[in-house]
Amino acid sequence: MVKSKAKKLKIAIFHLAFVYSGGGERLVLEEAIGLEKLGYDVTCFSPVVDRKGCFPELLSRVKVKRILPKILPSWYPDVELVSILMACLLVPLLFFKFRNYDFYFGANQPGPWMAFILSKINRIPYGIYLAQPTRMVHPRLIDQKTGLKINDGFSLINFYSLIFKPIIKYLDSKSIQSARTIFANGSYAKGLLEEVYNIETINCPAGA
Repeated sequence: MVKSKAKKLKIAIFHLAFVYSGGGERLVLEEAIGLEKLGYDVTCFSPVVDRKGCFPELLSRVKVKRILPKILPSWYPDVELVSILMACLLVPLLFFKFRNYDFYFGANQPGPWMAFILSKINRIPYGIYLAQPTRMVHPRLIDQKTGLKINDGFSLINFYSLIFKPIIKYLDSKSIQSARTIFANGSYAKGLLEEVYNIETINCPAGA
């Protein structure tokens, strides 16, 4: 009698954007690769994916999918921000795309928000990984001086963060505090996150 292979647990990771080769992008991609090595079936979802601009060698090793089809041309003003906002608003309507997963994982906002709302709809647990408090709500000193940016060029992100700050702050706190498990990127981040959000986190430095 041939034994059937055990079914791999499926994990969906939600991340802000894969648009350039930065530390946050590398961290999420290496998380996915590490989980795959542990035997999980992992897929990353993001509103924006640039396969040439964001670690092509890592993206080729990970299943990465856009949450929404690419409709707007690259030259469209503030295309990354528009794509992110559309994904945040419409992801609850796309719940059926994510119902066959066993666990959701939010990697920095709006990842936790997406994991949170889909968890509510599909009754699937979720965890999150944070490197810092959400910068739209809790800007760093450098953010206060230079403003927030997703990519180089013109962006209305600072305008939106100011106008909609009350609702963004509420959804940010709710989605983070409701997570089953919260990992922090190092002891400094752990202390900061626990103070800001009144939560308990697990110290998990990058590369650990």
